[in-house]
Amino acid sequence: MKRAKKKTITRVAAGAIAGLLAGLMLFGLVADLFFRVSASAASQSDVDALKEKLEDQAAEKEKLQNELDSIDTEKATVKEQIEALDAQINSTEEQIGLQNDLIDSLEEMIAQKEEELAEAQKKEEEQYEKFKTRVRVMYEQGETSYLEVLLSADDLSDFLSKYEIVSQIAEYDKNLFEELKALKEEIAQTKSELEEDRQQAENVRKELEVSKSELDTQLANRSQAMKELESAAEEVKASFAEIEAEEDAINAQIDKIVKEMEEEAERKRQEQAAQGGGSTSTGTTQVGGYTYPLPSGYRYVTSKFGYRNHPVTGVYKLHTGVDISAPNGTAIYAAQSGTVIIAGYSSAWGNYVVINHGGGVTTLYAHMSKILTTKGATVSAGTQIGKVGSTGYSTGNHLHFEVRQNGSYQDAGRILGLY
Repeated sequence: MKRAKKKTITRVAAGAIAGLLAGLMLFGLVADLFFRVSASAASQSDVDALKEKLEDQAAEKEKLQNELDSIDTEKATVKEQIEALDAQINSTEEQIGLQNDLIDSLEEMIAQKEEELAEAQKKEEEQYEKFKTRVRVMYEQGETSYLEVLLSADDLSDFLSKYEIVSQIAEYDKNLFEELKALKEEIAQTKSELEEDRQQAENVRKELEVSKSELDTQLANRSQAMKELESAAEEVKASFAEIEAEEDAINAQIDKIVKEMEEEAERKRQEQAAQGGGSTSTGTTQVGGYTYPLPSGYRYVTSKFGYRNHPVTGVYKLHTGVDISAPNGTAIYAAQSGTVIIAGYSSAWGNYVVINHGGGVTTLYAHMSKILTTKGATVSAGTQIGKVGSTGYSTGNHLHFEVRQNGSYQDAGRILGLY
């Protein structure tokens, strides 16, 4: 009889060990699950930040629309009207960019949660099998109670040992059940969050389509407005002098920046020479060897470099670059490596970028729908710096591309082999 009781105790101890292992494994699973949920909080933070940016941008867009509606087109200068139209379009472009970013973040979260859910469901099945095994072990022990185990102790020391074992069994059996229950609840919550994220993504996709439609309308309205401006009365045409003055100011700014950069480069060369660091040669960059600034299929020239009668003022003047037609959003690439010295907006050039290539050589890229670089950035030949558009003084989507060397305009069309 005594031997049978000891055998029972041994079985109970074995059950305790099984419960201990199952409990530890399940605890590790739940801890891992909570860790992954915590790790995904960064993605949720990104989503919340993007939503906040979209709210701010929507308010800015409404403000710009009110300003545009308040403009008296009969009294406003061409420059003011161009800037108002471009501000509205740039705002919608920004909205579209934020919406695309939000969709990407939501899709990333959805993919992550789907992976977590599949893994949790697999672990749940494995733990459930372990739980059933634990119950089966308990059943196989017969009707032996924890009290009987304790009462079978030979002395106080044996009683305390058995009490420790029984306490562990009871605790791990309880934890096993509670943690399995918690895991099921966590799976249900993840499924709910997953559906919410999917619905959010679908809503943003619908909003994105509305924004794209708005942009198409705004671009069409802008094109029509520019045509009306070009055929306007003489007093309106005269205001184009303001835009031409802005072009002159930009050119002066470019010359000033390049001169300062060349002087700084020369100073460094002289310092190196004084320290025995090598030649003092200026290493002037020769015009030529340019990377084509658009995808190779876009080579239709709408206006060559050279003197022409201005399409609005009728004044015979130099067209300082080459205009190449391309659809809105087409990639624009840096023609040579260098440093971005201007990345901004003007009513003359719209969104534009100027790159200094050294040796007095600069390139200008104008009328972009979007700038994808920043002032001070170092770029390589072929780096995308923007997208084709029709901002600034422009009546259609195209890239205005200029090359200047030591302040003198070069025939950019010939340099690119367009004619």
